[in-house]
Amino acid sequence: MITKRDLNQHTAAVLDRVDDAHDVVVTERGRPRWRVSAVQDPDTSLARLEREGRYTLPPQTRHHGRNALAVRSTPRRRQRPCSASCAGTANVPAVLIYLDSSVALHTILDVPGRERLQVWMSTCGATFLASRLLRTEVVRVLRRVGRPPSDAAPLLDRVGLLEITRETHTVAESIERHVKTLDALHLATAPLVGEPITTATHDPTMKLVAEHLGLPAIDPVGQQV
Repeated sequence: MITKRDLNQHTAAVLDRVDDAHDVVVTERGRPRWRVSAVQDPDTSLARLEREGRYTLPPQTRHHGRNALAVRSTPRRRQRPCSASCAGTANVPAVLIYLDSSVALHTILDVPGRERLQVWMSTCGATFLASRLLRTEVVRVLRRVGRPPSDAAPLLDRVGLLEITRETHTVAESIERHVKTLDALHLATAPLVGEPITTATHDPTMKLVAEHLGLPAIDPVGQQV
């Protein structure tokens, strides 16, 4: 505790003592009157999931700051689909995009439009997320075509991965529309993020089911991004 007089005379020194773990109580005439504390950044669903061990930041974010956790929580309402060229701005929260393997693989395989999609991911301004399942799918495809798993690094370095939990399986099993099992797991992971999120998929069936579930969906492979 410090006195009001000390606060007035040594403001900078007092503020230097304030951090996330330490407050400073200011007294007047021997009685506590005020508390000086650090401003806490609003918690986000991704920050909570990371603390719980259910979300892994993309390596690129870990090396260059934790901007992926800077997405502000917004009211839960039906989200309007973003365009394939969507991007965050200084006045608009960064967009969350859930990346399906049908789009992700187009950024690393020798297929038409690969460079265009790579540019899209680099300049979109979005935070990319996916199920941990995406890493396994990508690595298995690379092995099948005789390429080393390390070729997936330029993609996976940009994507935060969400663990598959019992809750994920429960949500996937509750999807009534016909969709492949792995696609159901992807579709079940996206809403568990707890933030408005857009699904990026090149699979027309998955896109239809996503929209039926109320998840905005885009096809950056088929669109001119």
